[in-house]
Amino acid sequence: YLGTSSNWSFGRRILSTAHERLYGTPLPPASLLFEGQTYDLGWDGRRSSVAFDEASLPTSDFALFLINAVKFHCGQLFHLFDEQDFMRHFSNHHDLQHHGDRSDLWHIHYLLILALGKAFIVRVGQDRRPPGANEYAQAMKLLPDPMYLGNDPIQSIEILCCAAVYLQCLDMRTAAYSLVRLAIP
Repeated sequence: YLGTSSNWSFGRRILSTAHERLYGTPLPPASLLFEGQTYDLGWDGRRSSVAFDEASLPTSDFALFLINAVKFHCGQLFHLFDEQDFMRHFSNHHDLQHHGDRSDLWHIHYLLILALGKAFIVRVGQDRRPPGANEYAQAMKLLPDPMYLGNDPIQSIEILCCAAVYLQCLDMRTAAYSLVRLAIP
């Protein structure tokens, strides 16, 4: 429950009020159920063997800009990553051209931070695909089953929270809540 003061609740009340004012009848409750229909992630949720295209990652400068955007927009409210550890891995990845295992937790975390950064910075076009959808889908395809996330519990919680914040930004609240439930030990 988001309460009566959330943006989502406010939007629903405005939509209901506008409909009632224009048509003289209350908005049917079914018209307010648009969970997960705003954007198309381009992924059906199934995990498969993943072929990763290294060229699809942004340059280190743009990636740093996206990381800073996430810190700016979320840093005061949420702990989405340990900056010192995350940036150490970032430096290893970009400066030393060290491209270790693409399914490791840091790489998944990195993709989710990039997705969030794009969601905050990149403008939405005519396409139904939200900014950062490619990175989000790639990260979720690489994410191991929750049973195997216990090896690094802190980073696992950060990853699941990043994914939940991204989904919350896309009006996919139920899926976001499910991920947060997994993150709470």
